[in-house]
This record gives sequence, C-alpha cells and structure tokens, in this order.
Amino acid sequence: MDGARQRVDGAHASACPKGDMSRVPSGRIRSQGSLLPIPVAHGEGKADFSQTGDFEQYLTGDLISLRYIDAKGEPTVQYPANPNGSPAGTTGFTSTDGRATIMMPHPEGLFRAVQMSYKPTDQFTGEAGPWLKMFQNARAYVS
Repeated sequence: MDGARQRVDGAHASACPKGDMSRVPSGRIRSQGSLLPIPVAHGEGKADFSQTGDFEQYLTGDLISLRYIDAKGEPTVQYPANPNGSPAGTTGFTSTDGRATIMMPHPEGLFRAVQMSYKPTDQFTGEAGPWLKMFQNARAYVS
C-alpha cells in the first residue's frame, strides 16, 4: 500500500507531524508561515473534492490555511508526515473572506507547553504551547 493511502483505511493514528500555516485571509490565523507540530489522534479526515468542488480554486485562491509538510518543509501526501493522505498535504481551509477557518487536526492538544510529549529544550519554555497564538488571535478577532 502506498504512503498516500496508508491511513485512509480508517485505522487509528496517533502522531505529531509538522504543519505549515500558509498565507490566508483569516483573522484567526495570524501566525502565517509558522511551522508547527500538529497533534493527530485518528486516521480520518482526508479532504475529498470529487463531489464538492474544484480543488484548484483552493490552491490558487489562498484558501488553504494548513498543510502537512515533510522533513524538507514541502507539502506531502506521504504517511506518516500526512496521516490521512489529503491532496497536496491539505488539512485546513478558510473562506474567501477569512471569517471561517476549518481544520482536521486538533490544535487544542498543544496549546500548552506541558501537553507536548517532546519539545526542544530551547523552545516553549513557558506555559504557552505552539498553538496558543491561534486561540489568542481568534479571541482578539471576535473582540
């Protein structure tokens, strides 16, 4: 079975691949360009555009807010860096006006540094984890 299909079988996956927050018009995501660990707790969530629309519009319209990336920082469909095989590594999307952002990973799993099973000794030395800024940005956006 190739890497793009390995986790599409519905089997449980628990991993922490890296993600790239692309430049998007979302007020909730202002950490644009950040490379973050992505907590994953299942093998579901593959983005499928076969019945719902043109994937190309997401690629060219800056509507992809988060992608799984490989060790070189490039979007990937290969497992384990992309646990569900979504096309072009996509795992988060935003609306054209930026008011709605959706994603399959679980950022609530790493908003505090103590939630990390591993972290470099020179990073996240305080309370804040890698995803806290996204939640702070969302709060500021609605205030």
